[in-house]
Amino acid sequence: MPTISEPRQPELLSAEEMRQVLGVGRSAFYELARKNVLPVPTIRVGKRLMFSRRAVEAMLDRQQDNQANQQD
Repeated sequence: MPTISEPRQPELLSAEEMRQVLGVGRSAFYELARKNVLPVPTIRVGKRLMFSRRAVEAMLDRQQDNQANQQD
């Protein structure tokens, strides 16, 4: 739990932030979103695409665990 002195992270990531996490280009990202095959659920806020920070962190944790298991 963050303390008062720690800045709080927003609960939602923007499409641009999610695109950077995935390391894909803009066109490829929006094509994946259109096909509904992104690795975390999309939250639509008006016309904007947003993503749960918790879901993204869980996805990254799973990827790390999979990579660690493959190295064993």
